[in-house]
Amino acid sequence: MKKFLGIVFAACALTLSAAPFKLTENGGAKVYIVIGDNPSPVTVQAARELQKMVQMITGARLNILASRITWAESYIYMGTDKDPHTASVARKYSKQLRGNDGYAVTCKSPKAMYIVAFEPKGLLNAVQRLIYKNTDFIWVRPFKEAAVYTRTPTLELKHVNYVDVPKFVSRGWAANRKMALFSEEFELYASRMCMNLTFIVSDAALDRRERLGLSLEYGGGHNLAHIWLPLKKYGKTNPEFYMEVGGKRIVEGRTHMCFSNPEMKKEFIANALRVIRQVPEHFKCVNMMIEDTPLFCQCKNCSKPIRLPGGKVLKKTDPAYKSTLFFMFLNDVVEAVQKERPGLLVKSFAYFFSAVPPAVKVHPMICVSFCPYVRNDKQTLHGETNGKWLERTKKWAKMSSNVIWREYYYSGAGYPRAQANIIAQDLSFINKLGIKRIYSELSWTDAIIARKKGPSEQEFFAITGPEFWVINQLFWDPTQNPDELRNEYIRRTYREAAPAVSKFYKIIRDSWLNDPSAAAFNDDYRNNMGRQIVDKNLTGDCRQALAEAAKLVKDPRSKEHLKNLTDTFEAWLKIAISGSANEQRVPRVEVKGEPGFDFNSGVWAKAASLPKLKRMGTSEDAAEPTDIKVMHDGVNFYVAMRCPYPGELTCTPGRPRDQWPRGDHAEIFLTYPGSYLHLVFDAYGNRYDALGTDNSWNGDWTLKVENKPGEWRAVMIVPFTTFKARIEQNNKIPALFYRVRGQRPGTKSLQSTWGGGKVHSADTFGNLIFDLE
Repeated sequence: MKKFLGIVFAACALTLSAAPFKLTENGGAKVYIVIGDNPSPVTVQAARELQKMVQMITGARLNILASRITWAESYIYMGTDKDPHTASVARKYSKQLRGNDGYAVTCKSPKAMYIVAFEPKGLLNAVQRLIYKNTDFIWVRPFKEAAVYTRTPTLELKHVNYVDVPKFVSRGWAANRKMALFSEEFELYASRMCMNLTFIVSDAALDRRERLGLSLEYGGGHNLAHIWLPLKKYGKTNPEFYMEVGGKRIVEGRTHMCFSNPEMKKEFIANALRVIRQVPEHFKCVNMMIEDTPLFCQCKNCSKPIRLPGGKVLKKTDPAYKSTLFFMFLNDVVEAVQKERPGLLVKSFAYFFSAVPPAVKVHPMICVSFCPYVRNDKQTLHGETNGKWLERTKKWAKMSSNVIWREYYYSGAGYPRAQANIIAQDLSFINKLGIKRIYSELSWTDAIIARKKGPSEQEFFAITGPEFWVINQLFWDPTQNPDELRNEYIRRTYREAAPAVSKFYKIIRDSWLNDPSAAAFNDDYRNNMGRQIVDKNLTGDCRQALAEAAKLVKDPRSKEHLKNLTDTFEAWLKIAISGSANEQRVPRVEVKGEPGFDFNSGVWAKAASLPKLKRMGTSEDAAEPTDIKVMHDGVNFYVAMRCPYPGELTCTPGRPRDQWPRGDHAEIFLTYPGSYLHLVFDAYGNRYDALGTDNSWNGDWTLKVENKPGEWRAVMIVPFTTFKARIEQNNKIPALFYRVRGQRPGTKSLQSTWGGGKVHSADTFGNLIFDLE
């Protein structure tokens, strides 16, 4: 038997049958698949999947029957504890299989195999893993059912007596931004990877998701102000139901409730019950998710101290204050839901302010979807940069048995980041804490970046396939060795060329892991290609490994996958951003009123300072100093600039809006979807602004300037809405700061920028990383 049979999943209690179970011989079928008289849609799908894979490998088609027929010699009986033809066998494994979608495979004789489960999805899992264990078959990626395997007319199964139970009872990918939300092929691939969790986005997808054994939940994602207390219905008539920010009730876009308002809670419950009465019975869980914004109501009542059960008082300054107020509200909602529909689970995000474990108990019928957002993906939870997420994880695990670990492994990061070994450690840790449900967001491009469109799904899977596949295996059992799994994927996919392809991926993996920079959910694949490959002079090594693989590969399917990998790598090299992008964290600070010109104390003391500017287009420090500070409050972006100058100012006052401020001035470029904002100002408060180069655009931003002998200062306030930034979706915003010191007698004008980037050249911008807490 080939080397691929060397991997045995740790979740299995594996023994070998006395004799192999023969499925086909010389291209002819030897067994029938029996699924009973009233099979579930998932059981039918499982039988068809087994039939399909066997036919792909052998050319023989196994017939699917409702019951045994007299002239047949061998059978595969497939069903659950509720199906008469498999019930007695399945119940023997009730201790292992009850409450999960694991399965058992057992041979009563060389002519009778039973594939049984307590959940029908377990049967789908069983046939995929049965073929995997007994052949070299692998589903390489979704889209066009890409698989690699050895054709053989005779197929015997030797690994046929075992029980296989997942470590996590629910597992899945939350495809985001409509990248794969409606893709039947992706959902089929997810089901083949033994995922069982997805999200409902359209009625048209319900039937296929039920057939694929993907759990059904009602409500989708962020929805409090759109399903449960809809703005369209209450925004105009009851603005007091919604949060107050800056003295104004927010009744449009992403907004939260005023959680301290008793009348709001009363109407929220009434409307929620009206909605739930219309939710079909097959939904066992409804989603009541906070909106996608970290903002919270600032009204007087939502700031008062909370008296907790037992008499303790929780003040607004306590990190758990907002979370506590929210879960006190949600507890009451869920209690009312239970009276209307007992046993219905309510899932809610522990995200932004609600990610902090509250100071009150959480209702047992609440599924807490805990989001460690944003963390350093290059370190485990126990890494020094992820300390707060470790502590929150421990607290949530103690507070609730219904915690779901909700990650961001591929949320906008298309580069093949070597995460699997880190993920394996984290998943093993949370599993020991008692967390049994996991899923991750998935989207392989990020529309907010203004440079070029992100990778396609074909590119994503062509280059990221090994790591993505390994992570799927870890969702079933994180105690497996990621390195062995990765090697197994490469061996099966690239066959003769596997050693050279492994060399290619090792170069990429080592470069990423050994780079000292942090990594986040929204890493840009072009920046990574520049930083990890081009700047480290690894392009030649990578090309050499791929060229070596091309000489070795023989299988036509493997050749196609290798070509896709090579083409993607070369395409990404062409758009790689050479030169490590500057990055600056922008702290979140509570700002009251407009900050003044004292940049060393008050609210500015909490701001971050940019490093010394460079001469534009170079790595040389600028000759003149420029002090720049940045901060934000979740609503506005604040910039302070101190610009010393010799002699007299070279700019003039009194220019009209959008007439170019000549002489001493500063410019800020902020990424805007599909373009960028260009904000220009000088020491006299003259302003120019444009969308790209279109100066007919006038944005909402404020500017104050102050002149002192030998220097001028400016304070800018730019609302996030002005450059359409939603930092909760992507907190990394490309930007550039640029200062011109005008020409004076005997001197040239001086141009300095952040990191030496070039004006109007978005690929040279640095990244502002806005703290979410």
